[in-house]
Amino acid sequence: MRFAHMSDVHLGSWSAHPELKDKACEAFSKAADICISQKTDFIIIAGDFFDTSMPSIDVLKSALETTKKLHDGGISIYVVPGSHDFSPTGKTALSLLEAAGFVKNVANVDSDGNLVFTKINDVAISGMIGRKGSLEHDYFSRISCSIPECRYSIFVMHSAINEYKPEHLKDMAALPLSALPKGFDYYANGHVHKKFEGNIDGKPLIFPGPLFPTEFTEMAEYDSGFWIIDTEAKESKWNSVKLFDFELITIDGDNKEPHEIYEEMLKKIKSLSISGKLLLIKARGVLKNGRLPDIDFNSIAAIALEKGAFSVKKNFNKLTTKEYEEIKIDASTNVQSIEEKLIEEHCSQSKLDGFDTKEISIRLIESLSAEKQEDEANAVFENRLKESFSEILRLDKADKVPLKASFND
Repeated sequence: MRFAHMSDVHLGSWSAHPELKDKACEAFSKAADICISQKTDFIIIAGDFFDTSMPSIDVLKSALETTKKLHDGGISIYVVPGSHDFSPTGKTALSLLEAAGFVKNVANVDSDGNLVFTKINDVAISGMIGRKGSLEHDYFSRISCSIPECRYSIFVMHSAINEYKPEHLKDMAALPLSALPKGFDYYANGHVHKKFEGNIDGKPLIFPGPLFPTEFTEMAEYDSGFWIIDTEAKESKWNSVKLFDFELITIDGDNKEPHEIYEEMLKKIKSLSISGKLLLIKARGVLKNGRLPDIDFNSIAAIALEKGAFSVKKNFNKLTTKEYEEIKIDASTNVQSIEEKLIEEHCSQSKLDGFDTKEISIRLIESLSAEKQEDEANAVFENRLKESFSEILRLDKADKVPLKASFND
């Protein structure tokens, strides 16, 4: 038996960047073609299939085309909702794909809190949803697990693990390894946007990383892909779905004038072969004089595009002026980690009687991330948000909510 394990596909990411907005869909289509050519039996997607719970029509159309292509090729897709797929109202694009018969959500429990299993070719699969701020931790503490007799078992999840957090995500909320259900042959994980391998009781606990980068720092280490696991041969093969090459220019701006940084960027661009590549420009340090807007980045980007780069992105988050040198927040950190850290710092100062302030804050941020859909009337969008807020406030007290209801909240 052969199965593919991918995660964090984030269809619909980079929506505000015309030259990148279709790349996540291209990466998923390329991954699907590899799975078909490699004759995989099924695909596991460990959360964040979409970048938002209700993507645009174009993104949904692309997802339908690719999942149908896999379905017609005899390849089943098993998913769990991730922190981006999740919706407080339960209304997500994943449910549309499942209704069409192209994917199956394996994050499910019965009325007693027991994990429900899906079986394919004598393989038992079950999983857990992912939430922002590791709010799924409560679910892990309340489930029961009895793996049915089978020749192979897979647990699918979307959670950072304390013992396996990369250093740059040290502030991200995470679960302890001890929270995971025991006895599975393979733990298919996601959420952490970095490829690495761990284990639980000697069994593989795998993070494939994103199928396509979602931010600058990931672009600077771009080598995305997914695993195909052969259970009989006990072999795993990494499959790259890298769509393009990139060049990274780094600038030390310490004690320099804006025009000096401009000239250094220009000199480096002229020395590089960037045709058909993504150009990334990263600068750090404290300017001697002037302001960041004094660096004419638009001219630099235009020159790079004329030289053949298909896109130019900059990261000046660590380039500052002396008057702002004391800012403490590292803006290059994962956005979700910044949100979680700020919530942690301030929730103790703002209490709501009867509510977990941290959980309420995270769930409201999830709800507020909803986007107005194409052709959706303002009143309909407003009512959708109100419904979401109402559901959050009504269901917040987890100890009074059945676990099965929580999975569908």
